[in-house]
Amino acid sequence: LLKSYRSMKAFITALESKSDPVEWLVNGSGTTRKLQTPCAIRVVETLAGQAALETHKFRDRLLSINGLTAPVVTKLLGVTPTEEELASILANEKDPVGWVQTQCALVSRIPAKALVKEVLGESNLRYEQFRERLFSIPGFSPAGAARLLAVASSEEDLSAKLCDQKDPVGWVIETCSLKGRRAGAAVVVEFLGQSGLRFEEFREGLESISGLSPSNAA
Repeated sequence: LLKSYRSMKAFITALESKSDPVEWLVNGSGTTRKLQTPCAIRVVETLAGQAALETHKFRDRLLSINGLTAPVVTKLLGVTPTEEELASILANEKDPVGWVQTQCALVSRIPAKALVKEVLGESNLRYEQFRERLFSIPGFSPAGAARLLAVASSEEDLSAKLCDQKDPVGWVIETCSLKGRRAGAAVVVEFLGQSGLRFEEFREGLESISGLSPSNAA
């Protein structure tokens, strides 16, 4: 470990410059007598102090999340080596779970969601919960859900947009390029309840009148 440095001071300076000095020590200790992690932790703590272990502790926390593999965690720490930096980035993202997936292409939404919860807490999963709610509506396509996510940032935002429409079902159909009204009605009921279908019921009532053409009903 020391042969590449002229002095202990130079070695400690190099140690302190690493985002995860523990991993750096382990990986740089060769293969025949590889330094074990507990020993590397003691070396770092002795030479650089407790603060130098923060990234390693953060790494261990991330690795404890089910579904987050070592390559994924390493990739993520290469982007944001500290918990504070990662928390700041996630808090400023509209879709923090999606951001994690973008940075780590091998990770699915479930462990990415667990990571966001671990770093920011349950309250910062509102967008993910909104997304899951849209994708769970029976008969409503993923493509339609994606189009609504592009125009509404939260459940409250979508509900407000639907309330502003004279024909909320028609608005969903137009926004999501739907072919039938049933899926649009399902979205409206999900976010506004049955009362959101008053215009739809009025429209259906007019169209059911014998002798009244659809154009006249419109």
